[in-house]
Amino acid sequence: MPVKSNKTVLGLAAVAIGVMLLLSKLLPSGWGIWFAGNWSILGAILVLGGGWRLLRAWDRYRSGQYRVGRFTTGGVLVLLGLMLNLDRWSGWEGTAALLSYWPVMLIAYGAEALLVKREDRKISYDVSGAFLVFLVCSVIAVTAFTGSLIRSVAWGGAKVEGDPIVTSASGLTGLDIRGTAGRITLEPSQDGQVTVTPVYHTGWGKRTETRRPDLKIRPDGGTLLVSSEIPSSGNWFSDKNAGVDLHITAPPSLLVEVSNEVGEISISGFDQVKSVSGEVGRISLKDSKGRADVRLSVGAIDIEGFTGGLTVDHEVGRIRASGEPDQDWDFATELGSVEVDVPENGSYRYTFSSELGSVDRHGNQFDGNEGSLNGGTHGLTVRTSVGSVDVRTH
Repeated sequence: MPVKSNKTVLGLAAVAIGVMLLLSKLLPSGWGIWFAGNWSILGAILVLGGGWRLLRAWDRYRSGQYRVGRFTTGGVLVLLGLMLNLDRWSGWEGTAALLSYWPVMLIAYGAEALLVKREDRKISYDVSGAFLVFLVCSVIAVTAFTGSLIRSVAWGGAKVEGDPIVTSASGLTGLDIRGTAGRITLEPSQDGQVTVTPVYHTGWGKRTETRRPDLKIRPDGGTLLVSSEIPSSGNWFSDKNAGVDLHITAPPSLLVEVSNEVGEISISGFDQVKSVSGEVGRISLKDSKGRADVRLSVGAIDIEGFTGGLTVDHEVGRIRASGEPDQDWDFATELGSVEVDVPENGSYRYTFSSELGSVDRHGNQFDGNEGSLNGGTHGLTVRTSVGSVDVRTH
């Protein structure tokens, strides 16, 4: 029986929307809004459209009427849609890598034409599908080049900014920030105080107008502890899609520890960064110092102008780092690229490795993937299981 287009499209759309809503409801607090907000509408359309073309191709193939190229078109659209969303989730930039291998698409179309048996079949060519792939790839390439990748507004939301909470930093030596879902921004202050400005947000309309984040700010010895909790609205579904943004200013001399379950962490201008960790999101560490332990499960890590020691442990996503190592630097990720830029006059014991991917050393400073440079005072280890390693000097 031929595939009924209306029923199939409606069925696929219902399944996709149902899965997204179910995940938004079942995932822990904060993950729902992250999942919804990071699922690209364009990516979802490409996955659905590509899947539909694959079903139609199989149906026409069995019925004896077939368009050469429809399998390739469907497969490419599905792959592009998945890569777009993987980029949004992890910052891996896989779509750009995929488009750079565009000749593989031509090879796939040609191979499909050669493999299709012509006996007892009416065969035509999927010219419209090939044009569609060309158009989609062009749009993605142009938007990526202009720095304005298509973003979805999957759910409308409301935001409510709370009153700033000011605490004297007198007697404090450390700052411990613990978030649940939302963005944490930490910047230096010049007034000797710690100021916390919360912003509550949700993916579900204007329910937040009468609700505020529950912040706990209390000293623990010489450390100021800042933690956020999401108040219950009585609506379990809405609570699972809520989050709290924290904008914090504090004296740059404090010893800093920051953790967040879902969302971005941005730190700039601090002299003693001890640890930064998250589950899903992005970590940005700029113009700071310390002996930092940086950990992230899924997302992107960007470190710029860091002085001191670094241990970066990542699972899925890219790592970019530059600065002045005066202690050991150690970078590791399971899936993703690692780019490191260090001074050419530094003293390193270095090891670079990728189990499945390339290792590029720019300049003549490093002789091979393992050795020492200028006496080998500090360790420099850069490794990934799947992905590329790129080491530069400045």
